[in-house]
Amino acid sequence: MLKLLGKFFNKVLTSLPEPIEPKVYDDGLKELTPAEKAELSRRKKNLRAFIKAITPHLNETESQRLARMAAKAIDDEFDSLYALEEAMSCQKRGQWVFIYFEWKAVDEIAWQVSEILDLYDIKEKWTYTNYTDSSETVNALNNLSKWLNSIGFSLVHVKNSGDDYCHFIVKTPSLPKVKELASIAEIKIDEWND
Repeated sequence: MLKLLGKFFNKVLTSLPEPIEPKVYDDGLKELTPAEKAELSRRKKNLRAFIKAITPHLNETESQRLARMAAKAIDDEFDSLYALEEAMSCQKRGQWVFIYFEWKAVDEIAWQVSEILDLYDIKEKWTYTNYTDSSETVNALNNLSKWLNSIGFSLVHVKNSGDDYCHFIVKTPSLPKVKELASIAEIKIDEWND
């Protein structure tokens, strides 16, 4: 009998434990593994750094609010671009960051640019009045980019999969750092050039 119990206990002690399946809660969310938690934390940190770099014209409270909104959104989809788009949707008038419009809504550019430049304390206004049809979008953005370059700023395009346009404005000297932080945050951007 002792021999049989010894075999049983030896087998129990030496067998490999069965893999633990992640808990899936009623709402369909699973509990993250430690590696997934670390990756999520890294993504949030990188996204916050990127948002901070593109919002020097905002007050600290508003910049942090947008970063929090993006960090919260990354929990849902685990995707940096999705999280950035969620932050875009939370912009407040008078605290604008992103120039965001559908491909044929060219008339949306001017007021959004004005909102941003007011925060940078730029008195000169950009105007573009050649809105004849939706094909003017690229011409308007080229015109804006040239004008911004002439006053020391750059127009930066966020590459997304939709047919809408998303841009932000940064001081040209900070552009290399912004590009680096975007890359780290896994957001594809490039300077808008005609």
